[in-house]
Amino acid sequence: MKNLDRILFGLFFIVVFVFGIKLIHEPDLWWMLRTGEWITQNGVPSSDPFSFTFFGTEWVNIKWLFEVLVYSISSVFGVAWITFLQATFNVLIFWFLWKIAKLVKVNFAVFAIVSLASLFALEFRMLNRPEMSSHLLSVIFIFLWLRSRQTKDKIIWAIIPLQALWANLHEAYAIGVVISTTFILGAFVESNAKQIAEKFKDIKTIFFVGFASGLAVVLHPYHVKMLLQPFEIFSQLGANKFTTELYSISTQYYWENPQIFVVLSLVSLLIFSLLFSKNNLKILKEKFGIGYFILLVLFGYLSTTAHRNIPFFVLILIPFIGFALTQLFEKLKITSKVLTPIALTGSFIVYGLIASNWYYRKIDSPNDFGIGISHWNNPIQVSEFMRHNEIKGKGFSDYLISSYLLWDQKEDFKSYIDFRDLDIFPEKFFNQFLRITEFPVLFIEEDKKQDFDYVTLYRLRFSKLHKYLYHSPDWELAYADIIGCVYVKKSKFPNIQKGSFSVQQSQLQQTRYQATLSNLFWPFSKISFEPYSDDIEGANFYKNISDYGEAQQFANKAKEDDTWQEEASVIEANIYLNMADEATTAEEQIRILDKSIAFYQPILQQNPENTRALFGLGFALYKKGDFTNSQSVLLKLIKVDPNYFDAYQVLANLQNMFMNTDSRNASGYADKWFDYMLKAYAINPEDEVTKYKLGVSYCQRNQCNEAKKYLEGMQKLPQLTDVENQNLMQCKKQCKVD
Repeated sequence: MKNLDRILFGLFFIVVFVFGIKLIHEPDLWWMLRTGEWITQNGVPSSDPFSFTFFGTEWVNIKWLFEVLVYSISSVFGVAWITFLQATFNVLIFWFLWKIAKLVKVNFAVFAIVSLASLFALEFRMLNRPEMSSHLLSVIFIFLWLRSRQTKDKIIWAIIPLQALWANLHEAYAIGVVISTTFILGAFVESNAKQIAEKFKDIKTIFFVGFASGLAVVLHPYHVKMLLQPFEIFSQLGANKFTTELYSISTQYYWENPQIFVVLSLVSLLIFSLLFSKNNLKILKEKFGIGYFILLVLFGYLSTTAHRNIPFFVLILIPFIGFALTQLFEKLKITSKVLTPIALTGSFIVYGLIASNWYYRKIDSPNDFGIGISHWNNPIQVSEFMRHNEIKGKGFSDYLISSYLLWDQKEDFKSYIDFRDLDIFPEKFFNQFLRITEFPVLFIEEDKKQDFDYVTLYRLRFSKLHKYLYHSPDWELAYADIIGCVYVKKSKFPNIQKGSFSVQQSQLQQTRYQATLSNLFWPFSKISFEPYSDDIEGANFYKNISDYGEAQQFANKAKEDDTWQEEASVIEANIYLNMADEATTAEEQIRILDKSIAFYQPILQQNPENTRALFGLGFALYKKGDFTNSQSVLLKLIKVDPNYFDAYQVLANLQNMFMNTDSRNASGYADKWFDYMLKAYAINPEDEVTKYKLGVSYCQRNQCNEAKKYLEGMQKLPQLTDVENQNLMQCKKQCKVD
């Protein structure tokens, strides 16, 4: 059995390591690499050196040391090898978790089983990001404080330099202070006056360690600012509505991801184990201490405040669940002879799920197992085109594109906005950027101020700005691919050739050595991506910018491949649906809508659950004035996909139409309108028009308490008419909303 235990031990940590091996796709990494490079050449910046909009603005860059670390790895080995940093941190995290588990006498096979399950709630944040250091140091801090309860040695003093290190690696360094404070308070509560007197030296030591570690955060290039920086970070979390990872448990996004269900399963397993093993509080208090119980509650709360915080709660749960299960299995007389083979089998299965990419494909994850740089999300060919054609100067760039350009273009590129978020760019500027991309008239005003030379935009977003630039006589589409587009001002680049949608040369940047090593981990198949078609992407791109001729040509090419016939047919139907908006007469609009309906119907005969065809048909019927059939189709759609945002918007509009024709039942239609709009808001709480409609509607019902929730922070919206904006301002005044 000892040999089997050794095999399990080794295999388990290999699995943990493999969870960290992912293709580089995280856009945040690129600006961190650029910053790390800058620091090695110029020192830690005190102001922004990378944007032209906020150049010279104070920048408190907390995680400078992590940026230097990843840049150093990339400069020696290459960017793709940074994934081994995450994999190594994974091993260290679970090594210290095992040391915690050993302190409370957890069976290793049980620890492995619990950890294997927990990895599925952790992997979504194993992304080569600086928070890996906070995950590791959280576990180390808990281990050191728990160990100090059992062994009175000097290792507890390591908390002080570790806290200083943490403050230079990641913004969440205040968690270290919270952990230390919690365990100190726990130790104080556990001891009575006599015990405190007897253990005065120990109490004095831990208080000094806690106090000194709190002060150690000033050992940072920004010195005393670090004492108050956690409060600044906390205020940013409330203001930052632009990053989905910060969405709380109250949002639809939080519940759409599988991690929360893994967490709920783990908590249920813990409760079940505690109930059936009949562990009393005295035993649990003796093993873990009051401080650990308080941390469980605090980390549980932390996990509800932002989706990205879930790992902190999961990590502290693992030893606790392991202990409860160990006690249960001992009571049931289930020994390692049974548990070790189960853990071994589980390790092999989990390894296969991850290394084969089966799990990532199953949950529609953006992650891919392997060593290399994914072209998805990284505008590699956009940057190559700009360099080859010497496209430089002042450019309007979105935050999804600019991070890679900062790294790859070096001094030739300054960003308009980038992923450094509220550290540099205030909330007001972020809102301004989003409005500029939504309303071309605002872009024209900004261009008059800035005199842009070019624009780089993520292709799948900002369709209204894409459409304006494509059709503007002042701008030329120079390049487009599945990731991004480059538009140049004709007066600045008069000799540039008009570009078209380019076929992606590769989905993966990978050296022979990286490919060989990836295949060693999983030799059965090469790295595979979700299937896609350049023709489908091109058809969608040109449809969205209203070049219907080009869109139709790409759709026709796509239909030559049986795999993409249904998708191409949906695009063709959508082309006619869009064209109907540009009809000059009512008769022409009806004729075009009938064409789109004729395309949707055979698609739905073949596949009744094609959500895009269902919405297209429902919307076409709505535009045609066939409200009853439109509602019937859209109700089918939300049964297939209950989170289809646009369907609820149209269903709400339909209730308004029904009210106009059936005034006797107006009250019932109004109630349904609120039901549909509230569901739309739950799916996308940041949609300004949805908030406007709900806020003003509640206001008009004299329900100001409800209206305030939606009207707070709202200003006049460019997409609203003058009358609608007047209603907005009147309601804010009526309901006393700032």
